[in-house]
Amino acid sequence: MKKILAVPNPYYAHSQYELTQFDRVMKFTNIPASRNVTIRIFNLSGDLVRTIRRSASAGDDMSRAEIVWDLHTDNRLPVGSGVYIYRVEVEGVGTKTDRLAVFIEKERLDNF
Repeated sequence: MKKILAVPNPYYAHSQYELTQFDRVMKFTNIPASRNVTIRIFNLSGDLVRTIRRSASAGDDMSRAEIVWDLHTDNRLPVGSGVYIYRVEVEGVGTKTDRLAVFIEKERLDNF
């Protein structure tokens, strides 16, 4: 569980995992394969921002050692810049709690 990481951390406006200028991607890496996983992301007030699940019963790709977060809330709204707490729960293995930082670039809508 100690090897599980959120990358890039901190997230500065973009990451190498993004394919277009509209993508926002962070990854949780070194996730044990063939296990059900739940990742919960909270703001510093303790409010649940996003829950991400990887489940064998849902037919998810269990061979991947990473899980992607699109930097959106459960309500499909983009997250704001700030520090977040994440908790990774791996069925039959354990849990890990850590923090991550997100810095979103300023939107420039007058350029469209």
